[in-house]
Amino acid sequence: MDLENKLQTLENPQKPSRLKSCLVDTLGLWAFYQPIKTFSELCVGGLNAEEFLKSRLFGLITSIAINYPATKLIDMYAEKVWKVNKNSSFWRKTASDLSFAIPLSAVIYSGVLALSGAESNEIIRTVPTNCLLTIPATVIVGRKYLNYIRKKFGTTPNYLLKDNL
Repeated sequence: MDLENKLQTLENPQKPSRLKSCLVDTLGLWAFYQPIKTFSELCVGGLNAEEFLKSRLFGLITSIAINYPATKLIDMYAEKVWKVNKNSSFWRKTASDLSFAIPLSAVIYSGVLALSGAESNEIIRTVPTNCLLTIPATVIVGRKYLNYIRKKFGTTPNYLLKDNL
């Protein structure tokens, strides 16, 4: 590549694709929340090793399968209900994320645990514990961690990819 092409590339950087953004977010968040889910499932919920391994495998598959549609729903919810845009405050973005993501993830997580063979009493102990631990983790370090991962892979949140926000 000659010098002129390199300069043109630097002056006009390409936006990352939505697919790349989704993959980075999905795998980054999956890795971030594994310690919380591990603690919730093994220490509080009492899942056995087989149930635990199945829940993590089903959780990864589910995350990959539903992340894109869920991201679109979160974008729409943030824009329509919370009026979030790229200039919104940290707290507005956090409230928007949590008020949609926690209830949605609790339902999905309950299904993942049920598919993995967890009993209802294990699910009843695990899901609320996971939600209670997820909220402070998300607020305190989650966004910083995800932004760090996004920067490493050259992506941005999906709501920043939208031209009208």
